[in-house]
Amino acid sequence: TSPTAVEETQLAAPVLAGPGREGGPSGAVADQVGEVLRRIFASDEGVDTSCTLSKARQAILGGVRARGALPAEEIEQICREMHYAALDVLGPSHKVTLDLASDFAFALVSTQKLLDASALYREIWHARRESVGVADSGALQAMSNLACLLQARDEFIEAEALFRDILRAREAERPQGDDTEDVAIAAHNIACVLAATGRHAEAEPHFRRACEGLRRALGDRSPRALAAAHGFASVLRALGNLVEAEKLCRLVLQGRREVLGDGHHETLASSHCLACILEEQGSDPAKLEEAMTLMQSCVMGRERLFGSGQWQTLESVNRLICILEAQGRRAAAEPLCRRSIKLVRAAKGA
Repeated sequence: TSPTAVEETQLAAPVLAGPGREGGPSGAVADQVGEVLRRIFASDEGVDTSCTLSKARQAILGGVRARGALPAEEIEQICREMHYAALDVLGPSHKVTLDLASDFAFALVSTQKLLDASALYREIWHARRESVGVADSGALQAMSNLACLLQARDEFIEAEALFRDILRAREAERPQGDDTEDVAIAAHNIACVLAATGRHAEAEPHFRRACEGLRRALGDRSPRALAAAHGFASVLRALGNLVEAEKLCRLVLQGRREVLGDGHHETLASSHCLACILEEQGSDPAKLEEAMTLMQSCVMGRERLFGSGQWQTLESVNRLICILEAQGRRAAAEPLCRRSIKLVRAAKGA
């Protein structure tokens, strides 16, 4: 007997989970995925087409996951072929086509093709806005993804405008009372853009709102809440509010150590930040000693994680030099200075 429409969805997984990985996926992937979608789309068995197609997408992505950790380039190619197959069968505005387009755009980000990803997220945003409305969660997510990519490319004016539109939409859909997680995330995104453009006083209330909302929604140990608190501590530091910045940064560092571990790059970023805050509080010997210990650990951690010549490591090395000089330990600072100059020259090809 012929398989039902739901059973057809399972045919996609072996296509991607099977052998032939050395050469990467071929056009056969698109052909077989397209055939699965055609069979489902043509089914007259009375099943919910949209629901069944969503299951097809899940089965296809499940096949990708079943093959283990694939190179980003291979995942990009698989997502590309899945997206093109859906475009051919379902058209550009179908929900599943747009879901697959989102998968493809995310894969493009993973391979650092930010211009292509930005263009695709813009298409998804416009298509969802026209088919379901501006306040649709998929449209807002596509807007947010686009704005994040614009920010990464230093296109801050459009990114800020999009983030503000998203915040207004999220505020309009929330129930009465406390901010929802989505509102807090939108506030955090605006705060990050403002901080990146040096508008720290404007960023402060948005960071405060984001931290409170994310802590309520996710708990104070969630990575997202910790990221918002780290950004808030950095803004407080930039505004000269070092006492509050130190208190908050200590909480973030403790949380990241517990959740992420000592060697995680975000934990090391918080360690670096706290050491800088302690150094900037003046001539307190105890705080300078703690700053030195933190920064030494940060240098070693970043060397292991990034290598000795990367900017993150050099940033911590140079700040350690400043701390040692503030302690009057120039003999200890001198070899670090020589090493830093050598690494910078090597990085520039001098």
